[in-house]
Amino acid sequence: KHFYPNRIYYIPNADANSADHSHRPSKEEERDAHHPNEELRSVVAVFRHGDRTPKQKMKFKLTDPEFMAFFDSQKSNIKEVKLKSVKSLQRILEITLKLIHEMGIRKESSDSEEGMMGEYSEKFSKLVQMKQVLKSEKFRGINRKVQLRPLEVVKELDHHGKLREKVKTVLLILKWGGELTHAGHAQAQKLGRKVRETMYPKEKDGLLRLHATYRHDLKIYSSQEGRCQITAGAFCQGFLDLEGETTPILALMVRKDDPAQKLLDDASAAREDMQQSREELTEIINSEEPMANYIIDKLKMDMDSRQMLKKAMEIQNPREILEKCKKLIKQVTKELQCKLSLSQIELHGRGYLLDPTLHIQEELRDHADECCGNETYLIMYKRWKKLAKDFFTNGKFDISKIPDVYDNIKYDLIHNKGVIGSVGEELFRTIQDVGDFVVPSEYGISKDEKVRISFRIIEPLLSKIQNDLLWWRSPNSHLPHSQFSDEGGSWHAKGLDSAKAEGEVKSSWRHIRTRFYFTSASQMHSLLNVLKYGMGSSLIDPKVKYRLDEILRLDYLSHIVFRLFEDFNIPREDPNRFRLEISVSPGASADIINDTPENHTIPVQEPRDINTTLKLEQLETFFNQITEILKVNPLTEDEEGDHTTDPGQEGYESQGSYDRSSSKKLSTAQ
Repeated sequence: KHFYPNRIYYIPNADANSADHSHRPSKEEERDAHHPNEELRSVVAVFRHGDRTPKQKMKFKLTDPEFMAFFDSQKSNIKEVKLKSVKSLQRILEITLKLIHEMGIRKESSDSEEGMMGEYSEKFSKLVQMKQVLKSEKFRGINRKVQLRPLEVVKELDHHGKLREKVKTVLLILKWGGELTHAGHAQAQKLGRKVRETMYPKEKDGLLRLHATYRHDLKIYSSQEGRCQITAGAFCQGFLDLEGETTPILALMVRKDDPAQKLLDDASAAREDMQQSREELTEIINSEEPMANYIIDKLKMDMDSRQMLKKAMEIQNPREILEKCKKLIKQVTKELQCKLSLSQIELHGRGYLLDPTLHIQEELRDHADECCGNETYLIMYKRWKKLAKDFFTNGKFDISKIPDVYDNIKYDLIHNKGVIGSVGEELFRTIQDVGDFVVPSEYGISKDEKVRISFRIIEPLLSKIQNDLLWWRSPNSHLPHSQFSDEGGSWHAKGLDSAKAEGEVKSSWRHIRTRFYFTSASQMHSLLNVLKYGMGSSLIDPKVKYRLDEILRLDYLSHIVFRLFEDFNIPREDPNRFRLEISVSPGASADIINDTPENHTIPVQEPRDINTTLKLEQLETFFNQITEILKVNPLTEDEEGDHTTDPGQEGYESQGSYDRSSSKKLSTAQ
């Protein structure tokens, strides 16, 4: 929607670097008495994606040469391969169909069942499931992913007589699910409208008028995950009041290239620290000793972590609670099995054979309308059956499955409440207590651990946010990546030509910069930890710090917002000319047991102000000090390398030699 379709004048270069031009509006005298002294200059916000389906994963070892061919382009130092493109996934499907056909012929020619027992049978079952997942819907490059992780690499002579590395065994990891739901799409659109209406000028047509007249500099970034990208596109629809399909808006308005992914996806620098935190948590959670005793010793007199201590005291014996969760998961699985009207033996015998030709699918189609999305009772059963199997293995509870159980039961209580039954409500209450402790603790238990791990994850994005906010004072400051060079430049390279727009556009001096980032929960937790605990919590107003303490979890579409204002009555050289506000929203949170959300859509909570009087100098000092401390313990060569495995993936082997005990305290004010 354009307010002045034939009368907008935009100068892309026009003496942008001339010393005669300032990067700020030059005609402040045009402001009249009806305008306030303070003007909004920048809005920078980081969002978690919207409501999604449960994430699912399957992995198995392979030695077939067809899969090894994906590593042919790597001559040495072979790394994991991630496949998301339509062409790559189509090739994986072709290989899968070929192997299933060959294994089927072998089975028919065998005189006994021995050929289909053991590992052979498991491989066949998983190949069939992989076929069904890959064929479930059209490839779009954002809804499924295959990872090939080299397990066995040998050195061989190639046909030129040169020694090169060759992969002999791979671990194939197929990931699906985790897609934005209809509720997540609606949440994002509604939030986009709300942000436009509540965080920007409210004069006639407000932000839309500014955007249509080149006085709003907007850039939107997303991580590689499809749910983040579609959230960004749907949000943009509501934010700019755009009509039509989300996909073309996403393609046109959202940046999701490699530099964007380095900001929002790469957490390799924190892998070793997070691995150690998970190992420590595994011991705590699997212990029958009162958890509070360990936590008290760990936190000592750390009063900023009293919420964690309170949660630990509520849990008491974690293993006892997890034993209860295990029983409840089995009950959920059993209830779903009963709905199938089939014996557990028959279901187990079918393994992963979710083939549409099976007669069981005919039975389930009658019940498909009771499940949200494309799920059936059988698919729900398989999802919970796998959780029950993975939750407790080798005599220990797997802490990485605690968030998975929470996500699954929360999804079913919102979207399939009539199917999951009352036992699901009890499971949700039980697993939520443990999850509220485990999930934040993956980023460290003590305050100093949280800041160190979180800063290593979020450092590139923090650097970008710093430059976003300091642009009004230093438009040509150094950016974290050369491919963000378009972010610099002066006012006249970005805004409206006031001379040509005279008489057509009022307040031509007005200009607002907006930067939105859409990412995952790990980035949100990391950013919140750095703001909450970094440098003695210097960015948080002590009077309202309790508002952050009350946030136990960052739900879907949680967001952290920075708003920068400029006071024209204060001299430009005065540090008080700019004022910064920071606010945090815990996201879409509600009592899903007692309240049934309309159309499965939970409303997003209002942001809570955590400081409204910050100066730019305080922000710059905060970033400079915390970055300087990290330099005391620079990343090892391994940590600086190009990693393709993020810290949340199973099967990770620690690399690097970072000494946790030698780090200076990032949580202490300097």
